[in-house]
Amino acid sequence: MNKRVLFIDDDENILANFRRNLTGRFDVTTTTSPMDGLARLQIEEPYAVVVADQRMPGMDGVELLAKVAGCCPDTVRIMLTGFADIETAILAVNEGSVFRFLTKPCEIKTLIHVLEAAIEQHRLVTTEKTFLRRTLKGCVELLTEIVSLANPEAYGRAERSKRLVRELHKRRGLPNFWKIETAAMLSQIGLIFTPPEIAAKAITYDGRDTRSIREDAQVLAMIPTVSADLLSKIPYLEDVAEAIRRQHVRLSDNPDLPLPARVLKLVLDYDALTQQGHGRLDALDVMRGRTGWYDKDLFLAFEKSVCDETGFARRTLQLGKLRPGMVLQEDMLADNGLLLMVSGQELTEPTLLKLANFRRSQALKPEVMVLVPLAQIEEVDGTVRHIL
Repeated sequence: MNKRVLFIDDDENILANFRRNLTGRFDVTTTTSPMDGLARLQIEEPYAVVVADQRMPGMDGVELLAKVAGCCPDTVRIMLTGFADIETAILAVNEGSVFRFLTKPCEIKTLIHVLEAAIEQHRLVTTEKTFLRRTLKGCVELLTEIVSLANPEAYGRAERSKRLVRELHKRRGLPNFWKIETAAMLSQIGLIFTPPEIAAKAITYDGRDTRSIREDAQVLAMIPTVSADLLSKIPYLEDVAEAIRRQHVRLSDNPDLPLPARVLKLVLDYDALTQQGHGRLDALDVMRGRTGWYDKDLFLAFEKSVCDETGFARRTLQLGKLRPGMVLQEDMLADNGLLLMVSGQELTEPTLLKLANFRRSQALKPEVMVLVPLAQIEEVDGTVRHIL
């Protein structure tokens, strides 16, 4: 259990008293500077509790605890002051989300009781968040595995889109990145409820009602809604579902389009063009000519991330040499024509396990072309032939 407590008070004598009476029962750190306290919270191991004095030079306790709430929301906050009044208490609770409000002089026995309650509160909050995070992560992984089994082409498109989102994030930095990445991973889940002949067309669909798909355009346009309605039933995925619902919406048609939907529109349209046979630069040229479709700042960063080939080298490897993190550069087919994995799919532990299971019952081509992360090059070079 985390028992780290940070005391911030400009009176060194009070801090010395806390260190003398509380060390051993709690992991006590003290400082006389509010700015030093904020810096410690952001660069050191997480603190369970912060106890701050109200009257300090440069920054009062209410302002300090409000900043703590912003940078470390899980840290429990306690106000300690010798100037107790109702206005200060209200400010402390409303602006600093204070757990307890104590007055000086505060008996050590009372302080110990309050600190123990605060640490228990921290444990409950962090345990619940960890549980929810793991549960949500498990749901997402289960859903992506269902897509991979039901429709390998759809799974491949989701994997390619996820990789494009990650590269864009490296280039630009995307707030709430986990929501955008999850939207890319689950953007194709509606295809598992779609007839195979229509699902195949959806891989290259970008929202346009073209002659080749006109008869199926209504069904294709409904696939994002089907996906979103399914995901909206899962707590904390509401924003992800909304991004998926709007994945074909052009920015000019909805200037208030949220960022996750803008990113999804970019990566899915690019993937659709490349799957239609366009080269990387040709696909970007086509997108550049679609006035009003995309966020200009996002497109500029996306263009740079797509054109940046650093970080990978192309190789042909025997199946036994494949490792997580490598990216397929060709479809993997069994001798009977069954599509196992698609070009552009990133290899993971589950996909490699799936491949190993297929190899027991199906004859596969012994080598495959992949992109190898530079961190793995030393491991594979010398034992494989280079393509480039």
